[in-house]
Parts: sequence; structure tokens; C-alpha cells
Amino acid sequence: MEIKMYTNMSSASCRKAIRWFSEECISFKEIKLNREGITTKQLKEILILTDNGLDDILKRNVNRVVLDELSLNEALEKIVEKPSMLKVPIIISRNKIQVGFQEEYIRAFIPRSHRRLQIAM
Repeated sequence: MEIKMYTNMSSASCRKAIRWFSEECISFKEIKLNREGITTKQLKEILILTDNGLDDILKRNVNRVVLDELSLNEALEKIVEKPSMLKVPIIISRNKIQVGFQEEYIRAFIPRSHRRLQIAM
């Protein structure tokens, strides 16, 4: 199960999430939005996992009225141009998504084999 974490290093929540995964010895691929950006393909991969689409991944201060008037592809292009519109961290695996850092929910990313080891100890 590959875990991807979309981050912005100026975010304390991102640093907490990275630290948590490191302490739990869980490997992940970090995508630094402020350096690498994001593609429409990656955004679609994220959106498939959300319950409420763009509302789940966009910061509150983003002008939603403007985005609501655009087609989905046009809205995604705006986000690609300005990935700072996204909440961070966004953590995804095959069928899970976590937006932001909340330790009680992030535990869902602990692999089953790793959980068995913790219980056995």
C-alpha cells in the first residue's frame, strides 16, 4: 500500500504528520506542493477518495464562488496553477484519505501487519 502525502513545509500540521509517520516507521512518498506542484491527474486521484469533492480539500478562504462557475477541469487547472489553495497535508492510500493532521484518524494508515506487531508487544 503506497501512501502519498501532499505537503507544504510552512505548515505545522504537515511537519506533525511527517514526524508521526516517521515515528511509526511507515514509509510514504512526500509531494511538496510548494516545490513540485500538483497535476490534474493527482487532483483527480485525491477527489475520487473524498466525500464532498473540492469542499473537502480546499482551504476555507478560497473564493468558491469563482470556482463554482467553472467546469471541473477549469477548476482543477486553477488549483494546479495555485496549489496553495489546498488544505495540507493531504494523505492518501489506495482507498483512504486524510486531510489535515488528526492523530486519532491518521492511525487508519498504520498497515495491518504493523498493527499486529504492536498488539503482540
